[in-house]
Amino acid sequence: MNNKVIGSLVLGLAVGGVLGLVSVFAGNNSWINQPTSPKPPVAIAIAAPLEVEQKASGKQVSTVVLNESRTILIEGIILQNAVKAAQEIKKLSRTSKEPITILINSPGGSVFHGAALVSAMEASQAPVNTVCLGLCASMAAVIHQHGHSRQMVDRSVVMFHDAAGGAQGYLPHMLSRLNVVNRIVGKMSNAIAKKAGLTQEAFQALEHTELWLDAEDATARKFNDKIVSVHYDEAKVISFMADPEFKIRPVGVLPLEPSATPAKTTVLDFMWITE
Repeated sequence: MNNKVIGSLVLGLAVGGVLGLVSVFAGNNSWINQPTSPKPPVAIAIAAPLEVEQKASGKQVSTVVLNESRTILIEGIILQNAVKAAQEIKKLSRTSKEPITILINSPGGSVFHGAALVSAMEASQAPVNTVCLGLCASMAAVIHQHGHSRQMVDRSVVMFHDAAGGAQGYLPHMLSRLNVVNRIVGKMSNAIAKKAGLTQEAFQALEHTELWLDAEDATARKFNDKIVSVHYDEAKVISFMADPEFKIRPVGVLPLEPSATPAKTTVLDFMWITE
């Protein structure tokens, strides 16, 4: 009996699954299992985006580690924050040709303020990539579409629709101003249509019905280049938030509910246009 090898199998049950524990003893009751060495950590280079495929859905998501010193975050209504972001792009473009990234989470806003940012993006000698973090609607979607590389976080949404606004004053003056706005909006719509492989008329027809697209649909329909997961320290990026008290209001129009501290107003010469 002393030379006989005794094998024992112990099964332990745990909530949610079964844990199998196998131990083999020799005649002297010593363990013969050999410990396994832990695997060394795998280093991942972040110079280029790492393509990661999500097996559950089959879609590809690029993991991007951002350079916070060249990353701009725009949140809230597109107003003076877009102008400040445009100034920052000019400064960053002068210091280096490394890519600049604009993170956007906005419901839209002023065409004129957004156009200033688009102009700075187009003039930049460094490529300016755009990332939709949650919602890029209206003018925010227009800004997103003008990125060198248009990127969206998974399940984020872009929305396109017709510009809206109003004007006051002499009729010929109003028509002249609205004609200029129509040309500005038309040029931006044409640029978006070309990237999506559409005619301007076809894209504007989609705008008329208000086009909503999530990241997957936007990529499939060529309104997005890549679905990404972005990694950055929010405390280190260059942030431009909308002033919560800032409202667009035409001259001579008073707020419905006067307050002790009137909201700041931008006067666009008797005209206000939002996207």
